[in-house]
Amino acid sequence: MRRYQEFRFWILFVGLLGFLMLWPIALELSSRQPGNLGPGIVREILLLSWVVAVSNRARIAILILILGIGLVVSRWLFECGSGIVFDNVSHVLGLVMVLIVAAAILTEVLHAGEVTFHLVIGAVCVYLMLILLWTFLYDAIETFAPGAILVRAASFPDTAKLPIADADFVKALYFSLTTITTLENSDVTVTFFARQLAPIETITGQLYLAVLIARLVGFSSSAGSRTSNPT
Repeated sequence: MRRYQEFRFWILFVGLLGFLMLWPIALELSSRQPGNLGPGIVREILLLSWVVAVSNRARIAILILILGIGLVVSRWLFECGSGIVFDNVSHVLGLVMVLIVAAAILTEVLHAGEVTFHLVIGAVCVYLMLILLWTFLYDAIETFAPGAILVRAASFPDTAKLPIADADFVKALYFSLTTITTLENSDVTVTFFARQLAPIETITGQLYLAVLIARLVGFSSSAGSRTSNPT
């Protein structure tokens, strides 16, 4: 059991990286091949990795599992043509899940007694989840106030055949990635309001990295003090 716990964050890391890299590609391929299960499989793997990541805290894991089931069902209803409201519900559930999982992992990282590679991977996962957190936030704002984030008249490569909800999420994901990594965004045309939010996301990412480095240095200093002054 202890050995399994050491791989929790590795599983999450693979799930997050797989989603960020493969989900947009799978979604684009599914638009060319109706019935392609790629996007759903990538999404479900991500959701399972969230449950695994917080499996050391049973109540949170159960809550994430329940929310994940609700997200999958809502998304399935949307894809079956039951209405855009179910896609909106799935995105709200996704936002709540990201907040809970990121907060749980960050708490574990900050309260750990020593630096381990497992802990560092967990900290990296929180950074990747910040990207998803802002993606869901941008998408939620765009959902409830169309045109607040994305310029509707603008196009984005390979999203023309996607449902509007999926195309908007892909754009929000790309915008979040380029913003938090301070890369120049020249492909997604966003509104003035979105450009006002972008610096906040950038600062959030940079502050997180600064606090994380300070915390890791503090861990190392404490370990060094205990080594040089054994009791």
